[in-house]
Amino acid sequence: MKRLALALCATTGMALFAGCGGSKETEALQINWTIGGYGRAYCQPLMDAFTAKTGIECEPTYDDNSSSTITSKIGSVKRNTIDLFFTQVPLFSNIAAQANKNGYDNLYLELSDLYDTKVPGKDATLKEYLKDGMYEAQLTDDGKVYTVPWIAPMDGLVYNKKVLDSFGITDIPRTTDEFESVLKQIKSGLSVSGEPVTTENGEKVSGLISANNSAYWAFVWPTWWAQYEGMDNVRNYFMAKTADAAENSLPDWNALKQEGKLVSIEELDRFINKNNGYMHPDSLNRDHLFSQIDFLDGKAAFIPTGDWMENESTKAYREEGKDIDVRFMKTPVTSRLAVKLNITEAELRAAIDYVDATSEGKTGTAPTYAGKDAVAAEKITAEISAARLLVSSSQAALDRAVIPAYSNNISAAKEFLLFYASDEGQKIMAQYSGAASPFRYEVSQELLNGFTTFTRSALEICGRSGVGYWIDDMKYPIRYKANLLITYWNSINYQRGFEEVLYNGSKTPKQVYDTDWGSYRDCWDRMLSQAGY
Repeated sequence: MKRLALALCATTGMALFAGCGGSKETEALQINWTIGGYGRAYCQPLMDAFTAKTGIECEPTYDDNSSSTITSKIGSVKRNTIDLFFTQVPLFSNIAAQANKNGYDNLYLELSDLYDTKVPGKDATLKEYLKDGMYEAQLTDDGKVYTVPWIAPMDGLVYNKKVLDSFGITDIPRTTDEFESVLKQIKSGLSVSGEPVTTENGEKVSGLISANNSAYWAFVWPTWWAQYEGMDNVRNYFMAKTADAAENSLPDWNALKQEGKLVSIEELDRFINKNNGYMHPDSLNRDHLFSQIDFLDGKAAFIPTGDWMENESTKAYREEGKDIDVRFMKTPVTSRLAVKLNITEAELRAAIDYVDATSEGKTGTAPTYAGKDAVAAEKITAEISAARLLVSSSQAALDRAVIPAYSNNISAAKEFLLFYASDEGQKIMAQYSGAASPFRYEVSQELLNGFTTFTRSALEICGRSGVGYWIDDMKYPIRYKANLLITYWNSINYQRGFEEVLYNGSKTPKQVYDTDWGSYRDCWDRMLSQAGY
């Protein structure tokens, strides 16, 4: 299939990479889409709209989220015909592996010029139009950029509103102390007015349920870590960089000892330790789909999951005519932050109310804190704001678009990415997938009203002013070459991690934490060697 190129000085801003003068005939733009939890309904409408706007034909292929697809194709310089990949796999290690191959600096195309180009219809470059933290997450450790984020999936805690309503619980917990109070109420089996509450089948309702996979609680506890430490210090963890490290110093295992990480493990322990009675007793026997089914059936009030649950399970329930109402909640701020800031739990909650109001375009009175002057109060509120506005998007480390450096259609591939970031492209993506955007695109109220309460809650949380993202920083050699994970326990048992240990109460949080950094310390010389130091 052929296409007629646009006149290169078109005013749409969509033909910025082809040069000026005339038109030429070239092959169609070959796009490979990785299909995950959002399905593929958005792919064809995006390509059709792009063709209608630019005249550039698109020919799609699809894969099933296999890392072998892109790693094998990108390295096949003579056989690969794909011009643009939309992936859902880790890429930094593969980018490093494809350096200085076949006469190219890298088989992945470096995209600094694309990031410096204005998004069509916006007075902002692609770099400027990304939400806070998204561009930085694309940079390699040497400051180059080869990837563009294409979705920013939200993950975290979801609540079953009908279950909370049955207990008479109307306020969504703002802090971890409030969260535990809610869990205690549910554990009692009584509503706030003292009435017994069970499932429709007369079963006991649990506060929490999760899949038997550590990945799901990794949507929650690292957020508490970052709330306490701040994202800058969390990034230092993945670089293994201590606060006083000299420039160009070697990664240091001492950087892995962060108080915020211990705090987050302690927070998780109080919620999932079976001796506390908040977790559904079959959690370790449930995969992600069965745990979702139990949650939707009202057997638990909260579940850690991602916004892809809409297509995995909730959509099927609605199609069967079942009345469900499940929604994301803002991750409760760790109450330990109040201790760190030397303020009270009540002051922390008041500050969160202020942040919630102002980030959603409402007015609020700036909080005050006993014994703190205006300068100190402003600093405290800023730290609480950063904690409250933090969203876990673990999959954003994977969901990236790339262009082969040897593609014959680089200009068209870049045009597609710019179109994709535009309001027209993002509206299509939101409408057909419900996925949160990595760009500063504002979903219209009309479009929001067409979504389920589940999808709408995710989009509204991600659409708050000043939102920041927890993204697993995979770009450092000590991370992707030497396997420095968020926890060493995932190296021992990736499926269960340390969550099973906490659930069973076989180790204390401090023992889990000490084993974590101590295990890295014991093999640090080998890890440095693996990372190339």
